[in-house]
Amino acid sequence: MKGVAEVIGILMVLMLTLSLSALTYSYVWGIYDKYTRPIEIVDSYCSDDKIIFVVRNGGTVDLNANSFKCYPISQTCSVSCTLPSNIPSGGAEAITSTGCTQGRAHTWRLTGPSNSLELYAYCT
Repeated sequence: MKGVAEVIGILMVLMLTLSLSALTYSYVWGIYDKYTRPIEIVDSYCSDDKIIFVVRNGGTVDLNANSFKCYPISQTCSVSCTLPSNIPSGGAEAITSTGCTQGRAHTWRLTGPSNSLELYAYCT
């Protein structure tokens, strides 16, 4: 009977070790995945009644429109942000909003997979 207890003990330690290894792997991969997809603001400007924000994907994977949320903070535009369908890794795309008031600052918050940006433009 002494041999059976030792085998059970070894199996329990082995299962605990494997469980902790899997937990550590999933945690580290989640952090790595989160920080490999940052977005950056490249430019923002107004053209007539349209605001254009140029955003760059600084990550290593392509980002689709479902990866973003755009919220108004202070704006008088009649249309919310129009997001691109895809921003390739290292590429830049335009985000637009139309019906914006001239002579006023407009601020939006863009939330991506790993960070969020405050998008600002003053329309003259």
